[in-house]
This record gives sequence, structure tokens and C-alpha cells, in this order.
Amino acid sequence: MAVKKQNYQASPIFSKKLNLRLKKDRTSLVQALQAVPNLFNFAASDIEASLEFVVTNLHSVEWSTMYPWSFPSMGRLNIRTNQPAKTSATLSELVNLGFKLSKLEKYKGFNKLLGGFQNPTQFHDTVFETDVAYYCHSCNNTKDIILSPQYSIRGKLKTPDLELYSSTGELVFECKNLHPQESGYVTRFQRIFNCVVTPMKTVRIPDDTRVNIHLAHAPGGNLTQWGNLVAETTSKMIQNKISNANNLGPFSIHIGPRHQRAPRPGKHYLVAGMVTIKSKPTPLTDTYLEMTADYFDSAIQRIIAKAIKKANSQLPKHKNCIIFLKTLRPDCAERAVDSRISLKSYSHVLAFGLWNNKIAFHCRLKDQEKVNDILGPLQFGEGG
Repeated sequence: MAVKKQNYQASPIFSKKLNLRLKKDRTSLVQALQAVPNLFNFAASDIEASLEFVVTNLHSVEWSTMYPWSFPSMGRLNIRTNQPAKTSATLSELVNLGFKLSKLEKYKGFNKLLGGFQNPTQFHDTVFETDVAYYCHSCNNTKDIILSPQYSIRGKLKTPDLELYSSTGELVFECKNLHPQESGYVTRFQRIFNCVVTPMKTVRIPDDTRVNIHLAHAPGGNLTQWGNLVAETTSKMIQNKISNANNLGPFSIHIGPRHQRAPRPGKHYLVAGMVTIKSKPTPLTDTYLEMTADYFDSAIQRIIAKAIKKANSQLPKHKNCIIFLKTLRPDCAERAVDSRISLKSYSHVLAFGLWNNKIAFHCRLKDQEKVNDILGPLQFGEGG
């Protein structure tokens, strides 16, 4: 089946490297961005100022190493870091960030927020703090915001992410952007994936093909032997033109066109990675190998619980507070929140905001009206 490609005619291809610190390069890029409909939630006339704001203030971004794609929002810029793992952000993310930061500049503590971007390993955590601060700025009842306020908690100086003042009360916020990829179970999953990659390179896979291996549970025994078994099974499926093989011990295999994602048994999954494998020695033939799994719920829930505990330790107990969590697994976050929201040690936390494209607040029923009074009408989840 032929795939209909999206054609962004208004977005020219930049064949040369752009240095966004130069006004002439920014100007040519802004003109392309302004021509793309519905790319941002703010006026096209604000794009240039937003881009200039981040270029001027975020020194950890490598603004001089950008090769935008034909669709500018997908242009990526590296974040300087001394860590082995690379950090980057898309151009559209950075322009959005510039718009939000420009609106927050008037608040006390803004320079502390900007300082968070200077630590490359904390870059995306600070982006999330900015998202929450801008959300609070946009709430109807907000009168003032203090970024990174300081409190003495049990004799130690603590700095929550922000404090909000409205005509009806105050709220202190702590934000946690969860990083499950840094945990041990993800490292093991990557190791399982790597044991499949090596033997799979010997399999003659047709061009433009995607091979998906889905794990129902972790394979036991010798992983090298298991990887060889997966490669042999894949080879036989290709020879016999079989597209699906289910319930092969801990795994199943789906083979299909490269542009089609494999059907996944679980609602939630973790993708170990996607590597390019050559079916013959030519740079034009790309075949994709993908491994997914959906059995990590308990491990992810433990990570979220640990983040909630750490967030709570930053909050003043004599203030009304909200903890924001950004996670790709809101279902696990909901279970972690529901098991803690009734505990005495969280009595000062009026609500948990789960951030995943949209915000869902989980709150004790008796506190919903209080949160609504301070922030304005909210969408509450089913917690508490």
C-alpha cells in the first residue's frame, strides 16, 4: 500500500549550516516558520522575538550547528554536555520555550530559572519547570509568581520550583520530570536488544521492511543463544513469507512494511531503540529493527514513587502545595499517587498534576474546591 507523504511546500530545505546567533540566518528561518500553519499556539509575529530570546539567553544550546530539515520544526539542536548521552531539542520546542520564558521574565527569581538551563543534564527538567510556571501564569486567578522561592525545612534550606499568589490563596509547586531511561531495568532491556542486533545483521531482510520483536516477559537463560533463536526465526518467517509469529516463548515477531508500526499487544510499551540494518551492501536500503515490551509497570511505578517522595521533601509543610509529575506512563503515576494521597505525610499536598500532553489533577475531594478557588476551574482525575 502506497504511503501518502505530507508535503510542506511552505518550508524550504536549508542545504547549508545555519548559525542562529546571526540575525540574517534567524531571519530566513523565521520566514519559513511563519509560513507553517498551526505550528505554534501563539501569533506568527511572536516567532522572531521568541527565537531571539532563547538564542540570547540559553548558552548551552549549540546554535551554530543546525541543519534544518525541510519541515523546520524537526530541525534539532544539540545541548552541550559532558555526559556520554547526547541531549537535544527541536527548533519548535526551543521557539515555544522562548515565548514562555519571555512571559515569565517579569517574575521574581527568573534568573534562577534561566540558571537551570546552564546545566545541560537538567535542561529538559528546566523546560518542564518552565511549562508549569507558564501554565500558572496563564491561570485566571494568578496575581503573582515567585520562581525558586526558598524555605527552611527541618533546618535545611530548600528551594521548590515556584510559589503562586492569587486573590484567594497561595500554592507552592514542585515539578518532577521522570527519567525511566536512566534506571536499571531499561539498561537490561537495552542489553536484551543488543543481543538481537548482532545476529540479525546476518539475516537477509527485504528492503523497506520493519521487524518488530515484542516481549511478553524477559527472556531467561543465555541471552546470546536467545538472540540467535530470534534471528533464525525471523529468517524462516521471511523465507516462508510469514508476517506474524505469536507466543514464541517470551516473544512474538511481526514483519511488515517499514512505514507501518507493528500492532502491539499491550496498551503501554517501551521501545528499546531502532537501528538501521543493511539487507545488502548499499547505503540506500534501510531495514528497521524494533523491540518493544509492556511488562515494566511495577518498576516504573517504583521510579514514580521515589520521585514523589523526593518532591515532597522540597515542600514546606505549613503551605498548601501541588506536585507536578511529567511521565509517559500516567496510568502508573495514577496508582502511585492514589496510594499516597491519603497519607498524613502528604496532607499539605492538595493535588498532584499529571502532565502528559494534557494535565489531569488528582486531588482529595475535600481539597478540590480550595484548588479551584486559587487557580480557577480545573480538570480533576479520579484520585482521592
